[in-house]
Amino acid sequence: MGASRVERFHAFLIWPLELRLPTRLSGLKSGDNFVGRLSDEIRKDGVWKAVDPYDRFKGEGEAENPDLPYSEFVYFHPFAQRVLYPRKDENDPTKGEPNPALAILKRTGIREVEVALRWDETVTFDVKRVHLYLFRSQTAVVVVEVASKGPIEMDTALQFADQFRRAYAPYHETDGKCGHCPLKVKWIVDPSAKGDAPPDGEFSSAAESYQPVANPALRKAPMAGHWRWLIAPLTTAGDAKEDDLVVEQLEDDRIPSMLYMGVEDPFAVSPGDTVRLCFCDGKGNPDALPYGERFLSDFEEKNCYDRFWNPPESGEGDSYTARKDKEWRFTRFLCSGYNFAVITKASSYGLTVLDHFRHHYLQLGLLAHFHRASLLRYSRRLTEAAVPGGELKQVRREFANFINQYWFREISNQEQGKELFGLWSERLGNRELLDQLSKEAAAVDGILNLDEEDKRHLELRILTQALLWLAGLTLVVAFLDTELLRKFAEWGGWWFLGRHWDDRFRTWWPLVGLTSIGMVAGYLILKSRYRKWYPKEKPRADQS
Repeated sequence: MGASRVERFHAFLIWPLELRLPTRLSGLKSGDNFVGRLSDEIRKDGVWKAVDPYDRFKGEGEAENPDLPYSEFVYFHPFAQRVLYPRKDENDPTKGEPNPALAILKRTGIREVEVALRWDETVTFDVKRVHLYLFRSQTAVVVVEVASKGPIEMDTALQFADQFRRAYAPYHETDGKCGHCPLKVKWIVDPSAKGDAPPDGEFSSAAESYQPVANPALRKAPMAGHWRWLIAPLTTAGDAKEDDLVVEQLEDDRIPSMLYMGVEDPFAVSPGDTVRLCFCDGKGNPDALPYGERFLSDFEEKNCYDRFWNPPESGEGDSYTARKDKEWRFTRFLCSGYNFAVITKASSYGLTVLDHFRHHYLQLGLLAHFHRASLLRYSRRLTEAAVPGGELKQVRREFANFINQYWFREISNQEQGKELFGLWSERLGNRELLDQLSKEAAAVDGILNLDEEDKRHLELRILTQALLWLAGLTLVVAFLDTELLRKFAEWGGWWFLGRHWDDRFRTWWPLVGLTSIGMVAGYLILKSRYRKWYPKEKPRADQS
């Protein structure tokens, strides 16, 4: 049997969302300090407060190691530091970089969350923090951290990990209940906290939290009520008014997560529960695998990071308990992309792992999910901008700036940080997504270059025609201005018109006639030469 109790349980939700600005705020994007001005807009009602990126956990009422903010900062490369920790003016804390990559807000006053799990008891977790990260790529990331108040059962931890992360119900069962969702969710707030109270307070039924879809034909998933309340004044597209800040789900109902499990004996966690923890599945028989053996044949290679994992083997000599107690390599990292989990001891060095989980590893996950969210957003924007009237050039320029400033293949010189970030990004498929989007961007470049080439070619045609007309007219005028032609005009005028017309008209009438004939002749000659020099092109495939 596997470990049945989790001594310490922490969970992060890292929820990426796409921001859609209303018309009244469309000018924010073109100015400096976009994220700062956007955060000012969100902070108007006082529910959200600004956070110092250098010390995000300051004022949270916790006695933490004062060295953690420093060790977290130096864990990353300078180019990653510039994104995660925008520079501030030491003499004036209200000033800093003119256009930082991100701004951080926090929501205070939420003390606990009460969750009624399906098939299990109701559990109450401490809410450690609720942060909102605003990135310059018009991507928002909501970070929620919760922690158990004491030991909980392994099955309860697995059920919570599977259900609490649902942004909306993925399906409905025959009894009308929302599948894979809690029966109720209740935020417990301080009476003095700013903002509206959680809707209906108790969330007495699933309909209050995860609303059943009234009209499936609309194919629009309603976000759970407790999440809508938490992220206000940000609103979803279905609930938004004209001037609201709108956020849209970038992927499916599963909010990406991070899980920390501190147990008495990490080596006693069964292979079945290890797989469930990695893929964020619900409870099951710990002695049975949740998937087929062939499917899991490369599980340890693809999803496990075992630099500090060395299970003691049974055999002669010391007892298993003695060898287990002596073994200091008892920490295992699991990653499926949408979930990152740590199994370690609940004491000794396991507490240091918890500190790193809440600081260093959180930043790894934030960057990995920021990368994916931004790539998904640019992919959608390229598709939308490809329609007539779209802003292809603007989207292409923003994507190029993102690659230049915010795309990192590695973010730390520390081997563990480098390898964990690589594993995380690989499981999320960020490299493949970037390659695919780069091909789309290259196709966009081709379209833009063809358009520019067509414009230049048209300008050249117009200029060439104008020059040919001017050259023809110049030749005709020069010919008509000769003395021989003047004498001929005088003779022709007398011969044609006789003595019934005055001398002036006799002189210029033939000249006007000859000029017209010369212009027509010159035009026909030059047109024939122009067709020879610039033959008519066949339409390109994208124009036919």
